Amino acid sequence: MAKFAVFFIAALAFQAALAAPKKNQGAAAAGKSQLEEVAEQVQHVVTEVHTSLQNVLPDSKQVTQALGTQSQEFARNVQNIVNKLQAEIDKNKGQVDSTLQQISVKLTENINALKQAVGPDATAKANEIRTQLDNHLKNSAAEIDKLVKVVQPNLQHAGESINAFAKGVLDDFLKAAENLKNQVDTTIQSKGQKH
Repeated sequence: MAKFAVFFIAALAFQAALAAPKKNQGAAAAGKSQLEEVAEQVQHVVTEVHTSLQNVLPDSKQVTQALGTQSQEFARNVQNIVNKLQAEIDKNKGQVDSTLQQISVKLTENINALKQAVGPDATAKANEIRTQLDNHLKNSAAEIDKLVKVVQPNLQHAGESINAFAKGVLDDFLKAAENLKNQVDTTIQSKGQKH
């Protein structure tokens, strides 16, 4: 399950990278663009999820099941984002094909790995999941910086429709990550009350 959550966080990182490559115009050029601000919010939520997962959770069947369910819901949300991304790729052939396609492929890989990590054949315990998630969160944060630097120059020429799309995708991902964080916090609180 940790792998599942980690892959979702990695997907968040990819979405943050997609949203960050927006054209700075006018007043936005002097400060941070909306995409950069949303990308920062995403990073903040990733940090909060990481912190929440580090709280003491017993290595129990209930916690493992809760993390699995939360990861699967997050995977569904990210799959919806991938579907939107694919539709945008089809709509904007020739403009940003390779960049958007690469992001879509990475997100799909993350979703599939996450589903496998918490699927019926998964045997990971809650502590193992937390450890894996912690490692993947750190790696994802580093990848966000790399992806923003790589993707931004490729998307700047695409125009406002791509900018609006990227912001929408990033907002969707932010909502999915916030939902995951809230669910993890609820799991932590419910387990804390039972002890």
